[in-house]
Amino acid sequence: MSLFSRLLRFHGGNVRLEDFFTEIFAHLLSTYPDLCLAWLNQSGVLPVNEKYSHINVTTQRPFDVLEAHQYASRPDVVIELSEGFSAEAAHDQRSDEVPVPPTDVVFIESKVGSREGEDQLKRHAEQLSAIPDIRHRRLVYITRDNDPKNEDEIVGGLRGSDAPVGFVPLRWHGFYRTLEDYRTRSLPNSDLIKEVLLFMKQHGMSQTNRLSAADVVALSGMTRMLAFMRETLSGEVEARLRAVSGTTLARRNDTLKQLAEQDRYFLHAYMGPEFWVGGGFYLGQDDPDDYPWLSVYLEVGPKQPGRVDIISAMRSFAADCSGCEPYNLDDPSEWTALDWAIDLREVLTAEDHMAAARTHFLKSLDDVARMREQYPRLPWGSDT
Repeated sequence: MSLFSRLLRFHGGNVRLEDFFTEIFAHLLSTYPDLCLAWLNQSGVLPVNEKYSHINVTTQRPFDVLEAHQYASRPDVVIELSEGFSAEAAHDQRSDEVPVPPTDVVFIESKVGSREGEDQLKRHAEQLSAIPDIRHRRLVYITRDNDPKNEDEIVGGLRGSDAPVGFVPLRWHGFYRTLEDYRTRSLPNSDLIKEVLLFMKQHGMSQTNRLSAADVVALSGMTRMLAFMRETLSGEVEARLRAVSGTTLARRNDTLKQLAEQDRYFLHAYMGPEFWVGGGFYLGQDDPDDYPWLSVYLEVGPKQPGRVDIISAMRSFAADCSGCEPYNLDDPSEWTALDWAIDLREVLTAEDHMAAARTHFLKSLDDVARMREQYPRLPWGSDT
């Protein structure tokens, strides 16, 4: 599993996949301006003959509400490019330089599992059109899944203006190819880029329109696997999780949403704003030879009231519990967790796979129940 997948997993569903990856994507474009230009040129976003001395990349930048808009615009990524000598000169920028007015601006709306918000792209286009003294204005809509758009509805009304906006729909697998080529050509030893490529592959952002033999096998067994996971977590496991948490479990729809966005099928319950317990199957794989995990997870976020006491209890409990592994106990800014996880291969050695999986979940939840008994003052739920 890639480092970024582990970090996303630690957040327990409180950080959306696309928000998480947007920051990674923007960091790459900012750190490697020549990669940024290569992608913009190869994707047809900007003309290949333009030269730039300064490239500025920001995320989630707010723009004031325009007169005809009900909501403000906040593009996922804004790229400002200033005319000059070459992309390589961007590496020599000093933090105390006087900002260079941009000549070209690119807005990027990034989607991985979700869809466009109400008139989101049209608002971005009109906001981009309102920026003065810009030569090239481009609105990029980059998605993992196919999400066709009517270009006329987004930028049609701006074509006759003095500030027309070009709309460019892209797919993440195109950026994956550019990044893969860039690493091979320029930075073959970059661990950062290697981890990003692994993350994109794991979350379905590298795939094209072709299915591999492994994809076909997985597709044919998908319905049976969903039924297996649902049945395994139903009944005794679901009841034990409800009893341990002391509160109502999240809806089944949330479980399917996690499967689509985070490659996991978990039943879970929140006992506080950032304190939750859950169990299920983690399906994220770096390559077809990797196996899913079966995991029970107890996690607390940085904004949870009483976090210090919860982490202290986690630390003490983990010291005497051989089945769980603690994460991020010493970083107050990170989500902190205890994880009871086994590789699916441990289940496949048993005669009854479902019974073996249930045994792992129930045994792990027994540990959580034992922790609850030892530390009753923690903010466990109490309505069941």
